[in-house]
Amino acid sequence: MKKNRFLRFSVTSFTLALVTFSLWNCQSVKKTQKQAHKFTSKEIDGMLVGQVSKEQLKDFAPWYAENHRYHELNENLIQNFKKALKKYDIEVFMGTWCPDSHREVPAFFRILETANYPAKKVKLYAVNRKKETGLDAEKGKKITHVPTFIFHQNGKEVARIVESPIHSLEQDIQDIVNGNPQTPHYAD
Repeated sequence: MKKNRFLRFSVTSFTLALVTFSLWNCQSVKKTQKQAHKFTSKEIDGMLVGQVSKEQLKDFAPWYAENHRYHELNENLIQNFKKALKKYDIEVFMGTWCPDSHREVPAFFRILETANYPAKKVKLYAVNRKKETGLDAEKGKKITHVPTFIFHQNGKEVARIVESPIHSLEQDIQDIVNGNPQTPHYAD
């Protein structure tokens, strides 16, 4: 009798654990699916095009990790601007086919990470060679060269860094948050 009761208890416990795990796993899959749908990138002719996450870019681009790791940070400048930088939203337009994007975008994200800048305040767009996202995110923004980092405050563009910084990424960001942005390359 005791064996039978123990067996029923064990089977019931196992079944309950299995059902709980299955429900938890379904919730995790739903969350992952929702997160994946937030970004609308496609791979076209070996390029990413559309809105991408930093994680998608890392997975797609073998050059990302190395260029991220080897960017020499100017931590003094980052400490100077990190608080003020949080007042800005940033859009990044880059090409996975572009050597300048390969160099600057991983370095830029390393700077943002060091500054504890909120990832949700950055929109990252990958463009084709015609500088199109496939989402019209580039419309009206005069994206002529990549990467282009656009800084917004209160919904208005206040500055940009185009193709490469004037001094260094850290110095140019500090100039932007101090209200003295450099004239970017290729400005009309």
